[in-house]
Amino acid sequence: MLTKSEGDALKAALAADVDQFILQPPTIANMTATPASLPYGGGPVTVNATVTGATSLTLDGVVIASLPTTVAVTASHAFQLVATNTAGSTSAQASVTVAVLPPLPTITNMTVTPATLPVGGGPVVVDAQVTGADTLTLSIDGGPPAPVTLPATVTLT
Repeated sequence: MLTKSEGDALKAALAADVDQFILQPPTIANMTATPASLPYGGGPVTVNATVTGATSLTLDGVVIASLPTTVAVTASHAFQLVATNTAGSTSAQASVTVAVLPPLPTITNMTVTPATLPVGGGPVVVDAQVTGADTLTLSIDGGPPAPVTLPATVTLT
């Protein structure tokens, strides 16, 4: 026969043992997509998280065996990780940003001065307003492009 204090101690011990066997839904912590940003065109991204208590994992609806996992992306994306066991599911998200293609350069107000040349040619000044370009090249009569800064003086023959 147990004393009351021995009975209370046994009851507490049994309750603690039972609590450790009551299944809880999985947990997901520290989910990351690395790198968090990529240049235009995308590239590989490593998705990782600390997952406990899961019997299965899906990333964007596709079953995966484990983490970390590497995924190729071409556009900005929010990954969704779902961890599941018999007690339920838990989800987490991590995002990657892929840069968009910059706008094409624009050329406006292009001028060639003088507009006419005598027979045999001569020098002309080429000028224009250019935005969004890192470099400029000029090709004359289908010749090879040559780097220039504007205004540029060229000789036509």
